[in-house]
Amino acid sequence: MTDQFYVQLEQLDEIATKWLPGIAGSIAEANAQLKEATGWISRAFDTEGESMHDERPWNAEQPYQFYLFYRPGNECYYATDFMRQIFDDNYENVTLAAQAVKEIANRYRQADGQG
Repeated sequence: MTDQFYVQLEQLDEIATKWLPGIAGSIAEANAQLKEATGWISRAFDTEGESMHDERPWNAEQPYQFYLFYRPGNECYYATDFMRQIFDDNYENVTLAAQAVKEIANRYRQADGQG
């Protein structure tokens, strides 16, 4: 019995060109929706910041009359901002994984004399 290693290159190609980019696209879409939600949250709590219609930076200094809404607004903003960072990181990781799988398939092809 000989030890053999077999790779289905078509499967690697499909993962690298279809499945992983699809996952990355879904993550990007979810992140865009989260950004929109952050804008609605900012508006709902009468705070300024990264909203869907303005480019003002987040203002952590709120007038005293908004104090009741300031804390929930801040907490929601920071939580959604953290989630957006996670989505950004995951998008990058999945994109890099697709590139890596594509490279692995190419190297197997070269080692097999196919490319």
